[in-house]
Amino acid sequence: MRRATPLLAAQLTAACVAVVALAWLGLTGFTWTDYDAEAAAPFAALAAGDWGEFLRGSPSYGGSLVLRAPFVLATDALGGCELAIYRVASVCGLVAAAVLGVVLARRAGRYAWLVLALAAANPISLRALEIGHPEELIGASLCVGAVLAAAGRRSLLAGALLGLAVATKAWAVLA
Repeated sequence: MRRATPLLAAQLTAACVAVVALAWLGLTGFTWTDYDAEAAAPFAALAAGDWGEFLRGSPSYGGSLVLRAPFVLATDALGGCELAIYRVASVCGLVAAAVLGVVLARRAGRYAWLVLALAAANPISLRALEIGHPEELIGASLCVGAVLAAAGRRSLLAGALLGLAVATKAWAVLA
């Protein structure tokens, strides 16, 4: 078990580097993106303390906004601006993909580093950030996590993850 700890630490470090790299490249701004058109106003209402408007104004994938709401509230409480709220709400998706990458790498044997890199830092994740849909990363990670849990006969965990995935994006029902 001693060998696993340094390897896990290295994988977690690599996943963190992937999150930072994608955040640096993809979270420069959100104007003229789907986030600007669909999620910025509900998050602004949430930051202003108007839960009713937050829920009314949320897009069809409002569940993902609810999942990210605690991070938005914390950012606002710390004095974060609209761009900071966007970045924090988006980093949740990057972290979900990075965690998935570490979980998959733990199962991948000799291809662990490749699997980690593909899950945690890939051009599709960057594109999701650029077009303003970081919740896609959350939904995809939850779906894969649900499938892994189901394959491991952990039905309660699989159901919970799949339920969160469907709340995040309706397409997750396909999982």
